[in-house]
Amino acid sequence: MSGTSDDTPLMADTDHMHSHDEINGQRLKALPANAYFKFTLKAFTIIISLLSLVIFSLLMVTHAWISVGPFDSTQSTQDAIVDLVICIIVNFFVTAPNVYIQFPILVNIAAHIAMMIVIFVFSSKIIGDGWPGYNFCYSGTEECIQARTPVRIAIGIIAGVSIFIGLLYISAILLRLTALSRSPVWRRKWALSRKFREWNPTGFTVHFTFSVAPYERPGPAIKLTSTAEEDRLIET
Repeated sequence: MSGTSDDTPLMADTDHMHSHDEINGQRLKALPANAYFKFTLKAFTIIISLLSLVIFSLLMVTHAWISVGPFDSTQSTQDAIVDLVICIIVNFFVTAPNVYIQFPILVNIAAHIAMMIVIFVFSSKIIGDGWPGYNFCYSGTEECIQARTPVRIAIGIIAGVSIFIGLLYISAILLRLTALSRSPVWRRKWALSRKFREWNPTGFTVHFTFSVAPYERPGPAIKLTSTAEEDRLIET
């Protein structure tokens, strides 16, 4: 009896632990999509916002340096810088509110995809069209060549940081898609679509039923026959 009484609390504790684990599992399954990777996504948002400010500052300083520097042809570089400045400003105002406001996950995914594409396009443009090349100092003066080196360094840093922001957007998109796939709504849709995919009808069965009923003469014909027989009996 003492052994049974000693084992009973252990069994009760084990059952309590199992029930606690089941409750935690149900809570995890019921979490909304925005509850997953919350800290990581917020860190990405803060980093992207701060890097946008850094790039904006570098772009403004570079543009001012090009405007007053001893350069020959700078129009393509200045145009590429202006385009990237507009892109970075939009990116900052799209991203920064996510630090304090929680938007729907589909809105964030759409915004991330749009900004990722825009940043990759304009960061490659500043390297391709805005790179200070031969036209920057086609006169070949030593002063122009020396002043061109800091511009090249700044353009390289700006393009590299912009590409890094694009990579952060890719990581954020993957995390949000993973969170969306774990949400209860998406689980129900996935289970329903899986049932439809697994449904495999083998064919159709058609049943025909035949019945034979005895033939009955119409009532008036029977009445006429009986009347004729009665007339013959009366005559006899």
